[in-house]
Amino acid sequence: MILDKIKHHFANREKKVVFNNFISLGILQVSNYLIPLLVIPYLARVLGPEKFGLTSFAQAVIFYFTLVTDFGFNLTATKEISINRDLPEKISEIFSAVITIKVFLLLLSFISLLALTKFYNQFATEKTLYYYTFLTVIGSVLFPQWYYQGTEKMKFVTLITVATRIVFTGLIFIFVKNSDDYIIYALLNSMGFFVSGLIGFAVSLYLMKVKFRFLSITTIKRYFAEAWHIFLSTVSISLYTTSNSVVLGLFTNYTIVGYYTAAEKLFKVFQFMGMPFYQAVFPYFSKLYNENKSQALNHFNKIFKYVLIVSFFISLLLLLVGRYLVIFLYGSNFSESIILFSILSLILVPSWGNYVLGIQGMINFGYKELLARIIIYFGLFHIFLILIGTYWGGIIFIPCIWLLTESLIFLYEFVFLTKKSFLFASSTNP
Repeated sequence: MILDKIKHHFANREKKVVFNNFISLGILQVSNYLIPLLVIPYLARVLGPEKFGLTSFAQAVIFYFTLVTDFGFNLTATKEISINRDLPEKISEIFSAVITIKVFLLLLSFISLLALTKFYNQFATEKTLYYYTFLTVIGSVLFPQWYYQGTEKMKFVTLITVATRIVFTGLIFIFVKNSDDYIIYALLNSMGFFVSGLIGFAVSLYLMKVKFRFLSITTIKRYFAEAWHIFLSTVSISLYTTSNSVVLGLFTNYTIVGYYTAAEKLFKVFQFMGMPFYQAVFPYFSKLYNENKSQALNHFNKIFKYVLIVSFFISLLLLLVGRYLVIFLYGSNFSESIILFSILSLILVPSWGNYVLGIQGMINFGYKELLARIIIYFGLFHIFLILIGTYWGGIIFIPCIWLLTESLIFLYEFVFLTKKSFLFASSTNP
């Protein structure tokens, strides 16, 4: 009976596509977060808090370059391709523009890394680690996930990513045996991203028949400008996520970074658990809002309510079992991570809510510039507080500030969308 209801609900072709993409993204999420959930506890025990913290710090630093090269295209290009999916020439134009901009930003990023490793001793002493970790940025540039997501062909992303992730995770278990192998871990981890990027790019050109061509500067500038506000938003989000590990690494020591990142990586498994759903719905919702605003608002309100309910119960569960989960996964050497994980668990509700209100809502409703400003202001506020908090309050202050920042952003977005009648006004057509 239940199976028949599910089949009936997804009888509509577009809903079938969304459902299939949700399944593909769900499997991908297992690769992205549950496989690391297996390997991270192993690495924490084998590398120890210090080397585990060092590699985590390097990944956090290099992630800034990934943000720069992504440049918001995971949202803007996805939306544009979704709207123009039946126009091959337009798809090729979008693809060519995005790849061109990404390669240019990649070159700037690598020059910046060279400068860091030459002029700053903290980076110079471990330059091999940073160069190996930078391969993840190259892989991110090559892999056109925004194309597959926009055309709703996420099964290709899943197949490529899961296969490479399994292979290189297996190699990590084979070759990383003690704390001296942290460089080997960095190389193998990054190679997984690099190889999947190469395959994903090749498939888009030769199997999907997307044509790359050189475009005019005017056309490239237009796509650059369209993604600018989303880029500011994503970079600003990193001010209250990735920057936490970076600030700890710059002003404390790598052992403390190890305690914090152990808790953070475990929390992010649950924080990004809903990502397959969000990514599957985003292109469908973008297209629906352009065609039927009233129906889109009905969907938006339902999604928001369900997300709040589910995230609340998961957060409560994590609070109850967090102590046992941390010790079971990381061992008694990481007992300092228990209280950090408990505080981070409280972030789940506003974090999931912000993705619905901000990414699904404000971007599609035409408020991407406002969203960028909101996140920039609160992101800078967050950095100011953690710089003070790291000095005066220590490591425990970091997740508390993150909770405050995420909650304030959620409150602002909630009040704004309610006043604009996007929330709790299903029949309104703003």
